[in-house]
Amino acid sequence: MTTTFRCLIAAVISVTLLGSSAVAQDSNLELRDKAIALNRVTGDEAIMAKLRELYKDKAGLKKLIAEARSLAKEKEKELPLNYTANYILARAAGATKDYDSGEFFYKASLERAFKLHSLHKKAQVLDGLSTMFVQAKKFDDAYFTCQKYLDLKSENDAQDQEIEFRKILVSERMIRILCRKKEFDKALDLSELMLRATGDSWLFMQSKAEVLRESGKFEAALAAYNDTIDKIEANERMKDEEKKEYVDRCKYVLSSVYSDLKQLDKSIETLEALVASQPDNASYQNDLGYLLADNGRRLDDAQKMIEKALELDKADRKKMLDEGLISPDEDVANSAYLDSLAWVHFKKKNYDKALELMLQVVKHDEAQHVEIYDHLAQVQLAKGQKAENF
Repeated sequence: MTTTFRCLIAAVISVTLLGSSAVAQDSNLELRDKAIALNRVTGDEAIMAKLRELYKDKAGLKKLIAEARSLAKEKEKELPLNYTANYILARAAGATKDYDSGEFFYKASLERAFKLHSLHKKAQVLDGLSTMFVQAKKFDDAYFTCQKYLDLKSENDAQDQEIEFRKILVSERMIRILCRKKEFDKALDLSELMLRATGDSWLFMQSKAEVLRESGKFEAALAAYNDTIDKIEANERMKDEEKKEYVDRCKYVLSSVYSDLKQLDKSIETLEALVASQPDNASYQNDLGYLLADNGRRLDDAQKMIEKALELDKADRKKMLDEGLISPDEDVANSAYLDSLAWVHFKKKNYDKALELMLQVVKHDEAQHVEIYDHLAQVQLAKGQKAENF
């Protein structure tokens, strides 16, 4: 190779690299401009519209979050992103499960909320941050953040009615967090405290029922859920449609409590009533179908119910996709419903179909738990496959 030719190649490579670098810089600048443009979003409705827009391009959103974080770190003293921009990026990062970036932007927005002396903005951040910590399974941080919410007060000590009401809901969240931490005694104590503080409200009777169930006290949970239903039905401030919604939620959980107590007929009866009342509820259809299949009952009916659940879920996803609430890569069948369908095929000895479905299920991130792999193992064993094959 001649010296001239080597120089020519080097020049070409240099120009190519410089071109690539320029393209990358342009891309970074474009992303930074997009992040800074979030400063101009105003109002809760506009924030939600912007979030829906960003969710449509999940890959692009991840790049935006990464570049916005770099910008914020580099220009820390200049504060290039205001409260709203940081809050939008925090919500978006949490939705993409980038919890580290979500925490970064939530804390940045909280700092700006304090600079603005805005009680509502502080509340908005702490509410969102505690919810994200729960999603990230950082339960100690979630509980601490909820406590900070409860400590909020206006600078003139006047109560804000909206925030005071939200404190009740945050207290209910704290009970659920304690359950996730397996601190059932503390959760029960807080439930009883809030029952007294709210005049024996149905919300905290329901919380108490949840704690009792989570701690394995199924008979006591059964009684508490029935008490909750009685309180809801006696509530004179609720509209009839609200009462029905909350009562149905309690009955849905009650069906599982009956199952925990080995009262199978009561569990099936409760779910059948819910399905009859709301035939387009995918969860009700799936759970009844799975319960029947798992106990070897009415397998043809069970299959139809689970297939309907999958159809309803598909229709819901299409609507959310059209509205920009989910991205195309999130438009996938519910793994729990696929598992239910696989299980009914297993019970019907359709092992090939059951295996085909289970192999789809285990590809899902949310399906990585023991029960799913136990189902897969049982299907493979039924097909005569050796342990080393799974």
